Amino acid sequence: MVWRSFIFGIFCCLSGTLFSQSQLTSINGFDYDTSRLNTLVRTINTKELKHEKAIEIIASNCTTKLEKVYCIYQFITSQFKYDLTRFKLIQKGKVDRELYMNELMKKHKGVCGDFANLFKTMCDSLAIPCFRVSGYTKTFRIFHPVHKKRTDHAWNVVRIDGKWYPVDATWGIRQYSEKKYNRKQIDYSYLLADIVTFSKRHHPLDPTFQLTNQQRSYSDFRWSRNSEKAHVYQTVQPDSILNQRYRLNRKEQVMEEYVSSVKYLKKGTKSAAGHVIREINQLTDKKNPAIKKLKPEHYKSSIEWYESFAEASSQFEGRIPRRIGKYARFMKVKQEKALEKMGGKK
Repeated sequence: MVWRSFIFGIFCCLSGTLFSQSQLTSINGFDYDTSRLNTLVRTINTKELKHEKAIEIIASNCTTKLEKVYCIYQFITSQFKYDLTRFKLIQKGKVDRELYMNELMKKHKGVCGDFANLFKTMCDSLAIPCFRVSGYTKTFRIFHPVHKKRTDHAWNVVRIDGKWYPVDATWGIRQYSEKKYNRKQIDYSYLLADIVTFSKRHHPLDPTFQLTNQQRSYSDFRWSRNSEKAHVYQTVQPDSILNQRYRLNRKEQVMEEYVSSVKYLKKGTKSAAGHVIREINQLTDKKNPAIKKLKPEHYKSSIEWYESFAEASSQFEGRIPRRIGKYARFMKVKQEKALEKMGGKK
């Protein structure tokens, strides 16, 4: 009887071990306890209007950065929808900025830039090194008509165990490419993706975010079918560059990205300038969407940014993005009007 109990106990231990091991799922070379992590993400209230609650739940239940990144990806891809209507408005130029975080959490739908910003915000709060990346994409067609003057997508890169990996939460949402939305059908191939596969359909504005020692040229991405046969633009150490950039403040990070993008694109300075303008608006915009007002000091911050980038642009002879200087002057006019209104009220 004792022996039977002993054997039964051993069997239970072994079966328990096997069962726990069976829960591990390999995704792009990383192992996750998907059953536990998916259950954790489902506990986050889908009607929660603030992202802080999701961060709090993930932080208190995940021990490693790998688990946290998986939960952020799962949270966005399972609980948000792609807003195709808003995307069309952006394409027509009727909408010029990304959603405020509270707007995104309330609507639970957005476009690539909104999801990239949310992913970075959550990573920053969980002490996970992360960058937002702007760039170009290809559809399933062989030659996608990408335009150098205008980027069409945004994603992220994160650092896990000292190495940087790309993450595209937008393309992880199956509803992005399917008519019928099904939150259970998530594409995990864009979570800490293989860079060779990822680069076939993603090309960053700043070549450093290619995350490869041998950077491809823009023309190769646009016209070539296979990234393995690409022309080498230059050889670098991307992990080292991004590690150094991550230690800088946000303004210095954007400045480095801007200079690197302009040098790389040459004739595509309009795209680089447009990216800088969006970044400055995102970082200096303190406007309350309810009252739609800006204080004079907020204009001052924007003007300082624009003037800094206009000065940095002077090193590119014959390719100076005049839009940045124009926006600096435009913001000064708005600041003066705001000060006049304040003076009138007094």
